[in-house]
Amino acid sequence: MLSFRTLVENWLRLCVAAAMMACGLWASRAQTVLAPRDVASLDESLGKTRAFDVVSIRPSPVHGVSMARIEADGYQSLGMPLTVVISSAYWSITYSSRDFLIGAPDWVWHDKYDFVGKVAPEDVVAWQNANKGLAEPNEMLKERLQAALAERCKLVLHRVPAETTGFVLVLGKHGAKLKEAQPDEVIPSTALHISDDGMMIPIMSPDNPVLTFFHTSMASLAKEISHVWGRPVSDETGLTGKYDFMVPKVVNDPDPSVALDVGSIGLMLKPVKVPTFAIVVDHIERPSEN
Repeated sequence: MLSFRTLVENWLRLCVAAAMMACGLWASRAQTVLAPRDVASLDESLGKTRAFDVVSIRPSPVHGVSMARIEADGYQSLGMPLTVVISSAYWSITYSSRDFLIGAPDWVWHDKYDFVGKVAPEDVVAWQNANKGLAEPNEMLKERLQAALAERCKLVLHRVPAETTGFVLVLGKHGAKLKEAQPDEVIPSTALHISDDGMMIPIMSPDNPVLTFFHTSMASLAKEISHVWGRPVSDETGLTGKYDFMVPKVVNDPDPSVALDVGSIGLMLKPVKVPTFAIVVDHIERPSEN
């Protein structure tokens, strides 16, 4: 039987997957293009090989699990369309929109697959060092996903400039209303690890739609909002500490400044235009057999 913590983690992943599909928006900071001379210098930090050691892509069971996650020795996208894998391969934020993935056939959006990639044993340590969660940029993951999609789906694409709406997290008119985290406090076992050593309890019930954070920096809060809502969010509060706080979710909305009441902790989410890129799919085939 699954533990309560495992159930909570699976629930959160399902919520993230639903948010990705419901929001219908993809956004990210522009990706750095490496010059040829830079590639060799990255070999040590990214691992000796630049592809997964083993890749499995199979049609998902009708009633299978839906989630995407980075594991200690690889990556999984289960019960989700290939748009999720393509997004993870090219952006730091996972999102889905035909405005940013242009020319992909309908099956790429609708057919669900179980994608599993395992790194080579000699690359596991480098992989674990590079893994900061799906909310963080991970060039090692991107390279391996790109290689797998090119080999198994014959994916060919090119990029074009684009623009999207992002947000900056700033102080409200009357300043922040945050409690400094204490090093000896007891954190509930239901809390999940997030970026920058923060902890978060996800929404456990629709009757109490509140996100609860422990030992969380404002930079980490911005990353979590960005990851779940699929919008680039940057921290410009100027706050450098770690705090305990709660953020109510007031409505279901693809705009995090509407969905979340960050004003309750003395903050604001201000919309800004962010340069990014769109992907034009020149060619893609259904995954070849394992």
